[in-house]
Amino acid sequence: MSELTTTNNQTQAAGTGLFNFSNFTEVVKAANMLANSNIVPETYRAVIVKKSGWGDSYREERIDNPNAVANCLIALNMSNRMGADPLMIMQNLYLIEGRPAWSSTFIIAGINSCGRFGTLNFEFTDLGNRNIEYQETSGYGRNKKYFTKTANVNDFSCVAWAIDKETGNRVESSPITLELAIKEGWYFKRGSKWPTMPEQMAKYRAAAFFGRLYAPEVMMGIYTKDEVEDFTQARDVTPQQEPSEQPQPEPQIQYIDDEQVDILTKMIACVTNPKSVANIKKAIPDVRLIPANHFDYYQNKLKATIDMQVIKDEQASYAQQQNTQSADPNDYVEVIADDGGQYNVYDNQQEMA
Repeated sequence: MSELTTTNNQTQAAGTGLFNFSNFTEVVKAANMLANSNIVPETYRAVIVKKSGWGDSYREERIDNPNAVANCLIALNMSNRMGADPLMIMQNLYLIEGRPAWSSTFIIAGINSCGRFGTLNFEFTDLGNRNIEYQETSGYGRNKKYFTKTANVNDFSCVAWAIDKETGNRVESSPITLELAIKEGWYFKRGSKWPTMPEQMAKYRAAAFFGRLYAPEVMMGIYTKDEVEDFTQARDVTPQQEPSEQPQPEPQIQYIDDEQVDILTKMIACVTNPKSVANIKKAIPDVRLIPANHFDYYQNKLKATIDMQVIKDEQASYAQQQNTQSADPNDYVEVIADDGGQYNVYDNQQEMA
């Protein structure tokens, strides 16, 4: 009994000092002071600096964080309950997709310093080379499919254990194996560190299992960062949204700019043949409504029409001078454009395609 009392006194003493408050007003003032510090993690800062670009294009944007003071208040409350320094709480408490999570090292330190156990130890057992079957899924709802795969690994078991000071008994966590990591989806998830550092990840997971079972007051019902990342990625059960039956809006069309409008307008003004003018008006009611990616096509068509008109005028002038029969100026004419392509031009018998 005296030992438990001593432990409680040590816990209370840890919360004294600079952050020892007598009323809520003092707590709010302390939260505001912490929020204006640039030492605390970004989640707790009143102003967040967003950096972008590099070199001459490097920019910094300062954005207000409306949740900063509230987050600091929560950290101060947890600090008071655990008898820990607020800055230590802030440095080891993460927010992952809206879920708070401890760092694994913080949990190990909390178990070692709580006074109830000896030093936390880890015991490994070699389980040999094994073929482990596991399932992967693809699709959602009715289209969800299951695939059975096999992984070959050198399996082992890791157990976290410590001596309970009150009873003298050895207490230990559930064993963590690679088979468990693979079947639970931790091993093969994107960005997983299990394939590259399996022993370290097994220690972190075993410590979390030990703390949740024998020292829940240390973890306060909060999972570790590694666990939350595994749960949110490997076991994401959010159904995929069904495609909407409502018609999707058509992509916005980009029309030619003012300079291009001016070019085509001047080219149209050069066409004098009445039937060609009629065909152009039929094909292009409004020059401003020509899509930008069709500009070259219309420009080449108009150029071919103007070239044809020049040829006809020259033919008519030559025929008049020689007083000979020449080709009818209104006949169909094919013009080779500057880029080598052949175009059907605006003529009496041709219309815009």
